[in-house]
Amino acid sequence: MSYIEQIFTSIDECLDNIDYINAISYIEDIYNYIDKSKDIEELKYIDKLARKYAYAIVPTTAIYTEQVGYIIHALKNISILIRNKIKVIKKEQYYEVITKLIYNERRLDYIRKILMDIDYDNYIKQIFEELLNNYVELSNEEDIMYYSNVIMLFLEYDKDKLLTSNKSKYIKRLKEYLPKKHIKTLVSYLEDSYKLDLEHLVRKYNVNITTSSNVKKEHFTTPYYNTKRVDYTHLPTISIDTPGSECLDDAISLVKNKDGSYYLYVFITDIPSIIPFSSYTFKEAIEKMETRYLITGPIEMFPKYLSYDICSLNKCTKRYAISHRYLIDPNFNVDLSSLLIEECYISVNSNLDYKQADRIIRDGSRKHSSMLNNLLEVSLILKKGSKSKEEYRRLENKFNKSINSASRYLDSYISPNIVQELMVLVNYTKPLYMQMHGIPYLYRNNIDFDMELLTRDLQDSLEKLKVYSKSDYSKILAVIQQKYMHCFFSRECLGHKGLDCDAYAWTSSPGRRAPDSINQYIEHQTLFGEHLIDKTIYEIEEFVDETATYFNGLAVRNDNFNQEYNYLVRKKKLVGSERK
Repeated sequence: MSYIEQIFTSIDECLDNIDYINAISYIEDIYNYIDKSKDIEELKYIDKLARKYAYAIVPTTAIYTEQVGYIIHALKNISILIRNKIKVIKKEQYYEVITKLIYNERRLDYIRKILMDIDYDNYIKQIFEELLNNYVELSNEEDIMYYSNVIMLFLEYDKDKLLTSNKSKYIKRLKEYLPKKHIKTLVSYLEDSYKLDLEHLVRKYNVNITTSSNVKKEHFTTPYYNTKRVDYTHLPTISIDTPGSECLDDAISLVKNKDGSYYLYVFITDIPSIIPFSSYTFKEAIEKMETRYLITGPIEMFPKYLSYDICSLNKCTKRYAISHRYLIDPNFNVDLSSLLIEECYISVNSNLDYKQADRIIRDGSRKHSSMLNNLLEVSLILKKGSKSKEEYRRLENKFNKSINSASRYLDSYISPNIVQELMVLVNYTKPLYMQMHGIPYLYRNNIDFDMELLTRDLQDSLEKLKVYSKSDYSKILAVIQQKYMHCFFSRECLGHKGLDCDAYAWTSSPGRRAPDSINQYIEHQTLFGEHLIDKTIYEIEEFVDETATYFNGLAVRNDNFNQEYNYLVRKKKLVGSERK
């Protein structure tokens, strides 16, 4: 029996003897051992043992204490410690491997693969600077060609981070060696006097903007309707969306009860009922993460026949949906605890854009005008609940020009209030519901928003505008955005300070965002599936942890790709965007 196995056996014995103090002491020994270990395989084995023991502890009401809860939490936390330790070890190993591949083996394919697999850090910057120092001294054509390719791999990997605050230094250093042809070419690239091919941009950020042949071969249709689902086709139901939108993944209804109260229904298209989780179509949707809204037009997450037809809540067509029902009192206050989640099918009466919805609200005699006016009352009451929420949305629109949200249209229309407030309602109350029932979920957290500090920083940046250039001011705003507006996915529910929500998750746009679809698959497996067992919960937790890490990285790459794509198209420097 190994040393680490002996420790876990001792923990088990301590728990049998209700000796919690020594059990905790042994766990601390494991933490210290992890800190010193450099063996990745051994760390993975420790992780496996920790998970095994954590889920083997099934406390009953009779023996459950705060100490037992702490021990379970501490054992589960070992996975996080090991994951972070493995990252550190791998970075150290990557430095040695990359330098060997560059200077000894000259394997471009392996270099590209490793650069795609690791996060930017000082190791990469150090290697890049060493490359430039070698590059300026080259005279052999074969060496020049090889090292040019290596440098371009690094720049494709993450040009912005490599060049931030160092660009002028690199260009100055290179210009000392002009008029060498290979130096002139690299200087031109660094100074942006070049044109970039779309394929290079895709490789640079490691994103997916195409539809694979496997996805094209798959075809899904509207399911047959069954008696297990609630039939809500009789309800007066509408969708309200941005002008020109074709992917309609939410709809709403408000029905008055005999006692003067109302039932509010928010319907979200039911992706798992149409697209199997294991399909190529959904796997590719995860790779894309979201529908891209670029200046040349959208790149859909799902194929168009799904986004705009089968998965879209088009009018006068029966569609599968997930219903979220709330009780509304006669004064239009929402009872947040009344949420009822059901599988259903619906038939939307009207697909409206904001202009059409506003016209119906103003003209009281039109169809749905009473319902829309009441929905507006509900939304305005929800809106009054938080001042910081409105400021967060305003700043989000200011910082992120590419988002396609209802809040962008509030200066021109009143009906976007209905959409944004009811979608936040669902994105707030459903995670609370899942948390209350002990079901793992993919949360979207914002923990840094502080209106007072943000206002102060913005005021300081306006003062600096008198000294710095416009481009410097943009960088200052970018720093403020990262500091206060940063959101991230996690299995841990930390809330969304910007939207003033104790819990928050993306659930309302599964036709356009993969995280929303992931949460729907979780709902199908837990709320609508068979009785849950511990093993299933454990598997979902592990899946959510992995997915959150993946989406957090991909979200950054997607944003950077979208920004550079739009910039290059506007400057007419992107070759191949017409093929998109």
